[in-house]
Amino acid sequence: MKIRTLEDLERARERGLKLLYPAKPRIMVGLATCGLATGAQEVFDALAEAVEERGLDVALVPTGCLGYCQREPIVYVLEPDKPPIIYAEMTAEKARRLVNALAEGRIVGEWALARIEEEEFLIEAKVKRYPLDGLPEEIKALPRYSEVPFWKKQRKIVLRNSGFINPASLEEYIARGGYFALYKACLLYISDAADEGL
Repeated sequence: MKIRTLEDLERARERGLKLLYPAKPRIMVGLATCGLATGAQEVFDALAEAVEERGLDVALVPTGCLGYCQREPIVYVLEPDKPPIIYAEMTAEKARRLVNALAEGRIVGEWALARIEEEEFLIEAKVKRYPLDGLPEEIKALPRYSEVPFWKKQRKIVLRNSGFINPASLEEYIARGGYFALYKACLLYISDAADEGL
C-alpha cells in the first residue's frame, strides 16, 4: 500500500473502518507478552478452532495489551449494533464456551470485565458511541469500561490504540487517526515555509 495523497490516506481509513467495525462479529485476543505469558495463544487457537467447527463468519484478530496485565488473557468481542465486551482471565475452555454463547446470541456475564460505551478518536476530536437501547439486561448490567477502577483515572494518548486494533494492520491504525497528525504537521510546515519565502 502506497500513500502519496490525502485521498490515499482517506481510502486507507475507509478500509480500516471496515476492518474495525465489520458487519459480523469481531473477536480480538491480546497477544502481547503479558497475554502470551498467561496462555493467550492457546485462547486464540481455541477460538479459531471453535469458530471453524461452528462454521461462523467471525473476524478473529490479534491485538496488543489493554494494560490490565494481571487480568490476562483478555478477549474483546464486538458484535454489530452492540457495545464491545471485554472478557478477562480467559482459558481455552472458556474460549470454546464463549464461541458457543456467541453463536446462540448470548454473553457469558461471569467472565465479562466491562462493556465499552464509547471510543474516542483523539486526532479527529470525535467520539463513537455504541447503542444501549434494546440491549439485553445482562449487557446493560456490565460495568462500563470507564468505571472499572483500573482504567477509571486513565486517559490514554500514546497507547490509546493498544488493545483496540490489530497492530499489524496499517489501515486500522489510520482509521483511528494514524498519520493524519503527520499530514497536518506537513501542511503547517509547507505553509510556514511559504510565508517565509522558502
